[in-house]
Amino acid sequence: MEIAGQVMLYFVFFILGFSCQTLARLGPGLLLAVGFGSVLFLPPLWGLGLVTGSFLACAFFTYKLKPQANAEQAGIGWLRMMAYAALSFSGFLMTLVLVWKLKLDQQFFIAQREAVGWFFFALLEVCFYRILAYAIPSIQRFSVGYRMAFLEFWLILYWLWPMGGFTVFFVFCAMLLVSPLLLTLVDQPTTWIVGDLLERFK
Repeated sequence: MEIAGQVMLYFVFFILGFSCQTLARLGPGLLLAVGFGSVLFLPPLWGLGLVTGSFLACAFFTYKLKPQANAEQAGIGWLRMMAYAALSFSGFLMTLVLVWKLKLDQQFFIAQREAVGWFFFALLEVCFYRILAYAIPSIQRFSVGYRMAFLEFWLILYWLWPMGGFTVFFVFCAMLLVSPLLLTLVDQPTTWIVGDLLERFK
């Protein structure tokens, strides 16, 4: 019953976060600041629901940004690449904060904390990559994904290094595989599944 109550509480705040973002239509930068504040200062499940709901609404419903007309010819410089990698890295940092709050809350076992953390991290990364895809021409997404993976790897190396060389190498290879594929395919479900619905929110 306790688990069912926690799930219901999460969905209540998920719907609240989704609804607030649909009405307020905050940009990704401001929403990121609000997300960190929610995770840090609110109870864990409240922050979890608000952040996932609001970022899902932002990435798939309220945020629209067309690439610049000359973006394909001009290319994407390393300064922008660092900003993209920093946005993705912020999802990792927010996940660490959430897992820390779950540990302090003492209502979750280790396995439960890890499951919630992985769910939160995966959903945030999908939303971040979806947001970034709006600013990157389709033809450049695969190469940009590789460069983002390289930068993100150096950002998380501090946490990976104590785990040993094999883990570091495995994570590096996984990031080189996942990052370009996710950036390339992240907007495909819009066309395949819910394209007609999303068009109504423009």
